[in-house]
Amino acid sequence: MASNHFDIVVVGAGALGTSCAYELAKHNHKVALFDQFSAPHHFGSSYGETRLFRQAYFEDERYIPFLKESYELWKIWETEFAVDLFHETGYLTFFDQESDIALKMTQNAKKWSISGAHYNNKQLKQKFPMFTINSSLRGYCEEHAGFLNVNLFLKSCLKQLISKGGKVFFNEKVCSWKKEQQGYQITTEKGNYSCDKIIFTVGAWLRNLTSLCEMKLTIRRGVQFWVDVPPLLPKKMPCFAFATNKDYVFGFPSFSKKGIKIASYHPSNTVDDLDKARESYTKEEWNAVRDLASQFFPWLPLTPDNFHVCIYTLTSDEDFILDYSKNDRNIILLGGGSGHAFKFSPFLAKQVSDFFICGKDIPQNLQFFTLR
Repeated sequence: MASNHFDIVVVGAGALGTSCAYELAKHNHKVALFDQFSAPHHFGSSYGETRLFRQAYFEDERYIPFLKESYELWKIWETEFAVDLFHETGYLTFFDQESDIALKMTQNAKKWSISGAHYNNKQLKQKFPMFTINSSLRGYCEEHAGFLNVNLFLKSCLKQLISKGGKVFFNEKVCSWKKEQQGYQITTEKGNYSCDKIIFTVGAWLRNLTSLCEMKLTIRRGVQFWVDVPPLLPKKMPCFAFATNKDYVFGFPSFSKKGIKIASYHPSNTVDDLDKARESYTKEEWNAVRDLASQFFPWLPLTPDNFHVCIYTLTSDEDFILDYSKNDRNIILLGGGSGHAFKFSPFLAKQVSDFFICGKDIPQNLQFFTLR
């Protein structure tokens, strides 16, 4: 049994779980990472080629210090992994006078000294000819924003985890865990293991762990669409967002030969069966994106060339969950951040590594992530 004993077992190998496992292994802890699927897989939210990284957060400025630290940590991880994970393209937001999002974004950028440039309508048309821009719009481009390569990150992080002595168990579902006199017994579909501490980063499946988390979690579909671009469209372009008429659609430049990617900021229908493959999108989901995006890209086809359905795990206030389980400081829960947690992965992993091993209190600046 000694070979099956670990200091820490991490359950769930999405971005957060893989990041935590790597950060802990890097600090010489004996770590095992389990997932009921292979990795990367398309059942959760850590899939879909790219994820946006931005710092001028309109959602909640409490996240901005975490983003500033994440920006530096991604650079460190690029060095440690010896790969280019972050593509700093800039993030251009088009907005009209009714956009509360743009107002909060630009206010927070100024308050937190985040580099960016404002554009009037004439300047937008001159600098960004790949977009069709009506006369009522203005723009703001965050300079040090861009996108992260999702698949390369997961592949590289797993490789480094294994090189640090971490063990990876894919296609092996954790069925139960039992507290013993010293540590826990972990039972999976394939065997038994023991550990001192457990981290649950199970995404939407946290909804099923009611003994650990009683919070109401809503699981929704977040559909990403890819469309081929016309041959004459300039290849170099920033990540972008259309914030008009109280709506918000964002997108990415062409990457990995799949065309540009566009998606709605607002996830759509709820998901009941977590284990069922999501092999289609609805007409309403595509139209919610196309109706706005086609104002800037008149050439958009009537149907997308490709798509992927992520599942988003949302708390009622849409803040993350990062907390010990009830009455047990050897189990921690991390999740509830679908739609915006990926960019924080190195920061959150570092926080867990810093306080979880010693059983310290959740840091004061993270208290709004605790169970509520």
